[in-house]
Amino acid sequence: MSQVINSNIASLTAQRNLNSSQSSLNTSLERLSSGLRINSAKDDAAGLAISERMSTQIRGLNQANRNANDGISLTQTAEGALTEIGNNLQRIRELSVQASNATNTASDRAALQAEVTQLTSEIQRVATQTQFNGMNLLDGSFGTFNLQVGANANQTISASSGNFQTNSFGNYRIGGLAAFTAGGVGDLVAGTIGANSDAIGNAVLVSGTTGDASGVNGAAAAGDFRISTSSGNFDVYYRAGASAAEIASSINKTGSGVNASASTEVVLGAATGSGAGFLQNTTYSFAISTDYSDPTNANTVDPKFTTISFKTGGADDASDVDSGNYLSTAIKAFNDASAKTGFTAEAVQTEDGYWAIKLSNANGNDLRILNNSYDNTGAAIGITVSDIAVLDGDTGTTDSLADTLAGGGLDATTGVWTNGNGAWYTGKVTLDSSQSFSVTTAVADVFQDAATPGTAAAGTYGAQLQATNAVDVTSYDAAQRTLSIVDAALSTVNSQRANFGALQNRLESTMSNLQSTSENLSASRSRIRDADFAAESANLTRSQILQQAGVAMLAQANQLPNNVLSLLR
Repeated sequence: MSQVINSNIASLTAQRNLNSSQSSLNTSLERLSSGLRINSAKDDAAGLAISERMSTQIRGLNQANRNANDGISLTQTAEGALTEIGNNLQRIRELSVQASNATNTASDRAALQAEVTQLTSEIQRVATQTQFNGMNLLDGSFGTFNLQVGANANQTISASSGNFQTNSFGNYRIGGLAAFTAGGVGDLVAGTIGANSDAIGNAVLVSGTTGDASGVNGAAAAGDFRISTSSGNFDVYYRAGASAAEIASSINKTGSGVNASASTEVVLGAATGSGAGFLQNTTYSFAISTDYSDPTNANTVDPKFTTISFKTGGADDASDVDSGNYLSTAIKAFNDASAKTGFTAEAVQTEDGYWAIKLSNANGNDLRILNNSYDNTGAAIGITVSDIAVLDGDTGTTDSLADTLAGGGLDATTGVWTNGNGAWYTGKVTLDSSQSFSVTTAVADVFQDAATPGTAAAGTYGAQLQATNAVDVTSYDAAQRTLSIVDAALSTVNSQRANFGALQNRLESTMSNLQSTSENLSASRSRIRDADFAAESANLTRSQILQQAGVAMLAQANQLPNNVLSLLR
């Protein structure tokens, strides 16, 4: 090997190795001081890109976890308010049950109504003032909302909050249907009678429940109709001559969520106060005749009657009551037979002060009013009159006779038909639901149009809302309607509470999943980006030794050219 002095190759080699060990030392120091294996893209370009994507995902997941936690807080706030609304509705229902009892006076019911009014006001206050982060939750303005529970776009959970203002939720009821059209009841024939109460004589008055066009009254021809809800369409079929009870049963079997209930109510009495009534089935019969030949004596608190006869199996019993006894005694005797007849009786007073008997059947069974004939196949009422008049909806009001059965025909409000033997009275079917629904028929003779009694109409009839702010317990009928409204309102509240509860459980599960995913991603990122202190400590020690050795060897290499001087001496 030649001896040169212009190029010190040994020194250059020592310098290169010293620089390399210095770079390795700097890297170890940086990693140990930062705790990261990747401090810049030059450390691991691919690893940096992967770890940064993971960091984005982890930060998004952590924020989504906080979002879910906020969502739980929101639903807990709303559900707590709904709990109080439900408690108030329960109290209103309790008061409605109390007000429905016949032992309450008008002043008692007024006191009950005062509390009901306060409770509905509190429901309204809670609905309009329940807020989360300044946003109203229960007044309908919040509506459908999305909770971002993922790190990426469209990773949301959707939910909704209803409108719980008292004018916005309650019971949905069909309000456009008055009656099924007549069918299968024979020839419709009746005498002629005027609408003037003075000309009625001893005609018996028959009326339905007070002016409520929400029911479906009348005898049914065979047919079908469709109930439409948010869950789908449900078809209802019924046979010719089906009773209200049968039609209600057919509706309830569809599983549509629309509840059908049937009931029958008839008020018997005379326009002048005098008249007769007879109820009979296979084994029991009952007759009553009042003594009101003079209408001016009609305002007695408990009117006397002329005769009352109670029979079993067609034979007279010893239960006949002589003239001079009271209507209350007749009512009691009638109700003693209710287990057999299926109907109960109560005394009611008309607006003109006349007393009458109201017959009721909670199942919607049919009732027949007969002229001097009996029907032993079921409950029936017979009367000895030739003319029949039908009230227009105000129970027992003798001055408001509007629809007559002259020449035969159907009164769309009450659902009464006549034939040569008397009149047929069918029950009312009422359709209720806590959700909106509609009823559709393509056949014009299925429903009567309540807006125009006596006319048939095909088409779709939408349910109308009976809102919670309409609750009223000042009368028996009002308290009964309030029960159905409150029951539907409670169903709505309970459904919303159940939805919020399910949402809370879902969000809690989501939080657990988010935390687990974030944890696993963090572990993956750590394996890529974090420094291994054991390995880096070893590298540091190695680099320090190499640095010391490199410095020493560079010093030795720089002294090598001095050896050439010995050749020049």
